Amino acid sequence: MTPESTFVEFIDQYQLAKNPLLVMVSGGVDSMVLLHVAAKLHLAGQVFVLHVNHNARPEASDDAVFVESACLDLGVNCTTKMLKTAPTKDAENSWRKERLNAVKALSAKEKAHWVTAHHATDLVETVLHRMAKGAGVTGLSPFDNSHKPFWKLSKQSILDYAATEKIAYREDETNADERFERNLLRHKVLPELRKITPNLEQVFVRNAQMYAQYADFIQTILPQNNSIQLADFATLHPLVQSEWLRGLCPQSPSGDELSDCLRWLKNSPKGNTKKQLGGITLHLKNGLILVLN
Repeated sequence: MTPESTFVEFIDQYQLAKNPLLVMVSGGVDSMVLLHVAAKLHLAGQVFVLHVNHNARPEASDDAVFVESACLDLGVNCTTKMLKTAPTKDAENSWRKERLNAVKALSAKEKAHWVTAHHATDLVETVLHRMAKGAGVTGLSPFDNSHKPFWKLSKQSILDYAATEKIAYREDETNADERFERNLLRHKVLPELRKITPNLEQVFVRNAQMYAQYADFIQTILPQNNSIQLADFATLHPLVQSEWLRGLCPQSPSGDELSDCLRWLKNSPKGNTKKQLGGITLHLKNGLILVLN
C-alpha cells in the first residue's frame, strides 16, 4: 500500500469523494505527506488545513510559517490557531484536547470531514504504551479510523513517499527526546521488537481490527446503566466487570487501580463506602454501586 492508494481507499470507504476535507498539519513528515496527497487527489478547492501552534518551542512560529507557505503553494486555505500558554503539567494530553477542540470547531464551520496523519506505527506505539499502563480490550483497538486515512501505513512507507516525491517537512527535535515515554518506545523498544516481528505494523493492524470486534461485542453485553446492584455485578463474567468499570471512567484507570476496585467489590464492603477509580468516585450504598461524579 502507498499513501495515495490508502487515501483513495479511505475516501471510498467513508464515501467522502464530494465532501470537503480538513487536514490537520503540524509540518512534520506524516501530515505534510497527507496534505500533498489530499491536494493531489481530492476535489479542487475542497481541501482545508488547520495548523495548531502550541507556542512551546522557539521554532514553533517557523513551523507555522512553513505550513502556511506550503498551503499557499498548493492552493489550499490554511487556518493557524495559536495556543497562548503551555500547560504546567501533562502537556501532551492537554495539547491533544486543544487540537481536538480546534479541529471540531473548524470542521463544523467549513462543513468538512477532518483527518489526521496518524499511521500504523503510531498504532503500535499507542497499544504498547497502553498495555504497559494497563488497558482493557477497547484500549487495544484505540483508533477511530474514520479520521485516519493512513492508519494501515507504516511510518517508513510515509518517509519513502516523501523522499520519492521530494516533499519538504519540518522535524520536531523533541521527537528524539527519550524522556518522553512514547519516544522511548519508538527508539528503544520498537527496534528490538522488529527483530522478532519485522512486519510489526501489519500484525498490530490485524490485532487492532480483531480487538475492535471484541470490544464491539462486549458493548452488547455490558450493563447499560451507571449503577448496578452489587449482587448482579457479582454474577457478571470478570471481563464484563472490568470493561463496565472502565467504561464509567473519564480517565483510563491503571491495572492496579482496577484490580484494587474489583477486590473491594468482591469483598462486599458494608456501609456507605467509597472508592476512587479513573476520575470518578464509586459509592456502594445499600447494596447498590453508584457513580458520584
